Amino acid sequence: MERYQIIQSRCKISSVINIKTVLGVVAVFITIVSYFPYILDIIKGKTKPHIYSWFLFGFITLIAFALQVRGGAGFGSTATFVAAMLIVTVFFLSLKNWNNQTATLMDKLFFGLTILALILWLVAKQPIVSAILITLTNLLAYGPTIRKSWSQPHTETQLFFRMNILRFALIIVSLENYSILTALYPVSEFLIHCFMAGLLFVRSTKIKETKLLSFKSVTTSS
Repeated sequence: MERYQIIQSRCKISSVINIKTVLGVVAVFITIVSYFPYILDIIKGKTKPHIYSWFLFGFITLIAFALQVRGGAGFGSTATFVAAMLIVTVFFLSLKNWNNQTATLMDKLFFGLTILALILWLVAKQPIVSAILITLTNLLAYGPTIRKSWSQPHTETQLFFRMNILRFALIIVSLENYSILTALYPVSEFLIHCFMAGLLFVRSTKIKETKLLSFKSVTTSS
């Protein structure tokens, strides 16, 4: 009887792991699909990523991947690695449009704070402290992109952020072990992408309404 229960328990664990593996595969697929329209819009010149943010994203995501592997995240970390490679691609593609953009004092401040957080991460010897610092660093790296998106929401691809909400939700579910080390980064990414999707929608709608009212005002006066 006891042997039967052990076998049954192992079967249940194996089933859960297989489900998580499938979710991990789906997350990798969504990662690739979500970046396709974003990269396409960059090539067309429609989307103009902030190079400060994307340079830091690439570096940070590779570190997050290494921490997840160390924490035993299993296949759930594969999507993080694939994302890191795509982020590096976005960074290099964004260089061609950088001449048309300017880095503000706030952008430089966020960049400096992010570098400082990275230095603190290098000094930290505790894995959990490292995970917290690298997550904080990643959130700071969004600063220049958030600032740009507020005034120029049309320079970002909204679909990209919406799809990433689903992607990070799947990554979180597909993790084989849950701890601060493995889950903090994808949870923070899930939340920041929810914020970015909302910000872009609200700001683009507001700007469109303002332009429409301005157009109607000019038409009426003439």
